[in-house]
Amino acid sequence: MTLRIVDVSNYKPDFDPALADCDGVVVQCTWGAGELTHNRIVNSVWPGANPIIQKALKAGKAVGYMHYIRGRASAEDEARFFAANTVGYLHRFVPSVDWEAGDNQAYPDVAYLDRWLAAYIGVTGVHPLIYRGRKDAGSVDPIARKHDCGVWDADYALPEPEGWQEHPWNEAPAAMRQFTSKGYIGGYDKPLDLDLFYGDRSAWDRYAAGSESISPQPAPAPAPAAIPQVAVDGACGPDTVRRWQQVMGTPADGIISGQVPPSGGWAGRPALNAYQYGRGGSDLIHRVQAVLDLPQDGLLGPDTVRGIQARLGTAQDGVFGPATVKALQTRLNQGTF
Repeated sequence: MTLRIVDVSNYKPDFDPALADCDGVVVQCTWGAGELTHNRIVNSVWPGANPIIQKALKAGKAVGYMHYIRGRASAEDEARFFAANTVGYLHRFVPSVDWEAGDNQAYPDVAYLDRWLAAYIGVTGVHPLIYRGRKDAGSVDPIARKHDCGVWDADYALPEPEGWQEHPWNEAPAAMRQFTSKGYIGGYDKPLDLDLFYGDRSAWDRYAAGSESISPQPAPAPAPAAIPQVAVDGACGPDTVRRWQQVMGTPADGIISGQVPPSGGWAGRPALNAYQYGRGGSDLIHRVQAVLDLPQDGLLGPDTVRGIQARLGTAQDGVFGPATVKALQTRLNQGTF
């Protein structure tokens, strides 16, 4: 018996597990210990995770939640951060921890993972699944056995399967297996990570229960992440610019630098109060232009302003005025652009 599980993160905010052809979902909820704000992640928490989890719960599907180790803080701080920010899921859904290279400064020091697991299990009484690539089996699996944790094995075929597989290639003993990152399933039109959990629903729920029994009542949402708020006043000063920079993942100094004076009859940026003239444009505006698929000169000019207005749903007059800034501030207060 297997369960067909999809795992998603902030890169799939539109995924609806209730519509998708799957038995369950694992959602990445936290990264590090409060230091990361980027691409919908706010203070290391993705606010968009809980709506997906609640849809899966309402649809009666298996649910899991995940932490990405970044290695910027102590292992104990990261473990406690994950536990504190997913407290509403404890003993109801299956926790997991992502151990891979990527953005993890602690990798490949598995002693960090060892300490993380000891701290998390000590706080929660639950033994999480450990997500790791096949190449890390030799170093990670002894740690998993030490802490009585299931292994979530990632290993892909070449070419990767495009949909659900009853017995994916190179199958290895594991609690769960991710066999493709390019899977297509009914109910969603973009590529997904597809996984098989080697057990039935009762086995899945036992991973969640830990030292406590499972309540039949719906789980409460976890305490929401505190999203820094800016005043929605239509004035784009240093606080708004700094928040915009944080959301976009650029250096956050509160200044849009490298700009040029308005010319050619353009009314300009009347609501922008935190800018500097100079050369080279702004890192923030470069990033904004990349997201909007515009030429990347780093200048907040009329074409870029119109692109921003189109994204925000305001009048596309090319003038960076109070109405545009209010819409921007409202979006930034939601942790996104």
